[in-house]
Parts: sequence; C-alpha cells; structure tokens
Amino acid sequence: MKIVSIDNQSIETNCMGCSLSKKEINPYGGILYESKHFIASQDIEIPIPGFIIISSKRHVSSIVDFSPEELQDFNQVLIKIRKAIKQADPNISITIIQKETRPHFHLWLFPKFDWMNSFGDKLSGISDILEYSRKNLKTETNLKEISNINQKIKNFLNPKNNIKL
Repeated sequence: MKIVSIDNQSIETNCMGCSLSKKEINPYGGILYESKHFIASQDIEIPIPGFIIISSKRHVSSIVDFSPEELQDFNQVLIKIRKAIKQADPNISITIIQKETRPHFHLWLFPKFDWMNSFGDKLSGISDILEYSRKNLKTETNLKEISNINQKIKNFLNPKNNIKL
C-alpha cells in the first residue's frame, strides 16, 4: 500500500500498523504515546490538528478480540489520550470512532472544529471532511498547528507530569 503523509512524504508499506509498531513509519510529530499494546499518533494521512489514532500493536481487528490485559491497557491509553487532547485545547470536542478493519485495530479520536459545520453534523459527513482536509489543509500554517497540539499532548503525557486516571 502506498500513502502520502500529511507532510507529503510517500510511504510504502504492507501493513500500516506493523510499520508503525516497528518504527518504520514516523508519523508527523512522532509517536505521541506508546504502551505495551498500543501506539497513539497523529493520523498519518489526514492533516487535522488533534486527529489522534490509537492503534494496536498486535493483529486484531476489534475490541472484542482484546485479551484482558490489552483491554485494561487500552482503557488507560484512551483515557490518557483524551485527557491530553482536552489539556492541549479544551475547546476541541471529540467523536470516537472504531471501524473494524483488518489486520490492526485502530480507534479514531476525531476532533470537531467550527469549519467542519458546513459538512453537517452526522457521521456520514466525516468522509467529506477527510477528503477536504487531505486536499486543502496541507499548509504550513496548519502543519504548525498540528505540531503545536501534538507538542502539548506529548507534554501532558510526559511521565514527569504524573497523569492521574
């Protein structure tokens, strides 16, 4: 599979989740958080600030396939990432989306911004938002905003800050 990253890098991979886990792919802004079973990063293809993806390291397509240990880890990662986004920008509301795909589970923490209102307020509008973003938001200003939010998220997730669940 060939994708174009938000900073216009061409990436060739057989499995995005495996490449991310093995650090063969470096998402824009780097890995925001990594646990034993999951990785959280800015979406690799879609340049929307605060659009964070939580991916499994193991080939598993659904939350129902998690081991008890993975489920516990996932819950902690999800709460930490959501708190970090809220800390980075308290005005961002999030839609959480999990589409069962193979081979890697991934969960979207999809932010809502005012400019998205013209696409409607239904989940069906998200695909239009993604396409619009891919075509129109790979700007220097927007990439700086993505970097800014990612840095705030990383700072909040820094172990020295002692995040409490």
